[in-house]
Amino acid sequence: MPESQTVLVAEDTAPVRMLLRRVLETEGYRLNEAGDGVEALALFTRIGHDIVVADIRMPRMDGRELAVELRKQSATVPILF
Repeated sequence: MPESQTVLVAEDTAPVRMLLRRVLETEGYRLNEAGDGVEALALFTRIGHDIVVADIRMPRMDGRELAVELRKQSATVPILF
């Protein structure tokens, strides 16, 4: 893994976010968290990320809608559901 990989996790369930944080940080990734797609899009727009991990079902903006909006900003960022 290249150094400084930053992951954006968009997940509305706090225990799942905590689990993802533990696993990804253990592997050396830097992590930003969002509780829904709207928050995730704002973080991505402001900071940019190397990888996005998104829940499909979230309030305000679901994972599919988030992916559409992310593609408008970056055609290459990997998005994992």
